[in-house]
Amino acid sequence: VEREIIDTQLKIDARTNVIPKTFDKLCTILRQLGYLVGEHVTSQGLMLAHIYSDSDLVLAEAIRREFFTEVSPVELAAILSVFVFESRSDEPHRNMAKNAKVTGTIRALEKLWNEIRTLEQKHSLRSMRELDAGVAAAVYEWGSGTDLAQTLEIAELPAGDFVRMIKQLIDLLTQVTEASPELSEIARQAIRKLRHGVISWSLGPRGSCARSSPTRPGPMSCWRSSPRSRPPATGFSITPVVVPSWRSHRARVFYRSASSPAAC
Repeated sequence: VEREIIDTQLKIDARTNVIPKTFDKLCTILRQLGYLVGEHVTSQGLMLAHIYSDSDLVLAEAIRREFFTEVSPVELAAILSVFVFESRSDEPHRNMAKNAKVTGTIRALEKLWNEIRTLEQKHSLRSMRELDAGVAAAVYEWGSGTDLAQTLEIAELPAGDFVRMIKQLIDLLTQVTEASPELSEIARQAIRKLRHGVISWSLGPRGSCARSSPTRPGPMSCWRSSPRSRPPATGFSITPVVVPSWRSHRARVFYRSASSPAAC
């Protein structure tokens, strides 16, 4: 009986320690990349706070490194589709993007993903799924005004999946408008390019995604600073707090402060 009690206690301790250990590893990575200085969030960290994606840190770093400064609105939409699309099949897509800026930027993103993945591996973390460029060509065509039937043929997706993916992409573009003043206008133009036909109809007269199908938050994400999305302030805390996100059922780790939603 005593042995069973000890084993049970060890299991409890192991599970209890996972959260703070993961939290510390995430913060270490954020400090190395300049999103945190000590226990304080930098301006780049505040930019990251606006992004919700499985690969949020990759997107934030791409914005910092000016990957998107010379692309058109349609090209931006096609490029960012790699953050929201996840193929259900292991078969490679036959219709890949051919636009030089789109393919070149996606290659740069994949290289950046590998760089951050290597950094995570050094800290025994695995938080990002691989980027998927399978619908970049279809998004480019849809943003260029191609009709739904032809776009679906390029995307190799059912209509419902395509519409859902475009809504998630619009949501991500909206986040970019808030995260980066430099990309704000081009991201808004990209949203307007995507909002036609069945997409415009499905979003309703207000033209909003209504956050019904948002991109999933990544482990590096922070709470937005708006009252709507900020967790209730209950005093200052510099300890890992796990709460269910309003954007997802997945738990998230973040700093909670009464003065600011500084997150990690």
